Amino acid sequence: MLVFGSRKFCFHEECFILAEKTQSAGIANSLTGGTLADIADASVKIEHMKSTIYIFVILIFCTKMQSQNNNLYLLQIEKFVLTIDSLKAGNDCNYFDTKIADGIIKTDNGKVGGFGIETLSRNDTIYKIDYSGGIDLYSQKKYYYKSNKLVYARLEISNNIKNQGTIFLKHEFYKDGKIISSRIIKNILTPEDKISANFSLYEDGIEMFKDESNIR
Repeated sequence: MLVFGSRKFCFHEECFILAEKTQSAGIANSLTGGTLADIADASVKIEHMKSTIYIFVILIFCTKMQSQNNNLYLLQIEKFVLTIDSLKAGNDCNYFDTKIADGIIKTDNGKVGGFGIETLSRNDTIYKIDYSGGIDLYSQKKYYYKSNKLVYARLEISNNIKNQGTIFLKHEFYKDGKIISSRIIKNILTPEDKISANFSLYEDGIEMFKDESNIR
């Protein structure tokens, strides 16, 4: 019961229920045609947006995990390279260090030309091929193999004639036949000298491995 001045009004529960049903019916009647279609379309868009966000988050997560795995792999290969470089022929592990040299040219500033190749292996497994050679520009290519697969390469080019020392330095990491990291640390090659570094280290490392394997 509500009292307004001298007048009294009495409302029953049934009245409120009826009013609520009437209001609901009015809303339902207004949500017809284009309005219902708009709501359905908006719902589809929201679900599509949710799916897009979910896929985006998954891609970010996978990319981050792949990056972490690659970083771990690079550290493992760097450790492997250091281990190989520390090995010497004739130790208890029976590693063989094969050297071939031809026409080495030396001046007061050091080695400036000629050809040389050094291979570190054990049984039928090749671990390292170290190639050096050149006349005007002296190049040194080092290739490292794990389980007879190329995993690391390093290219260093020097110009000792002009007393410039190292003018180009690059290294690459490989996994399952693919480059996963390539970095040029130093590059002061002149335009006419760039051709000396314009080749695929990976393909060259594979060919040198084949050549050394055929000799055995």
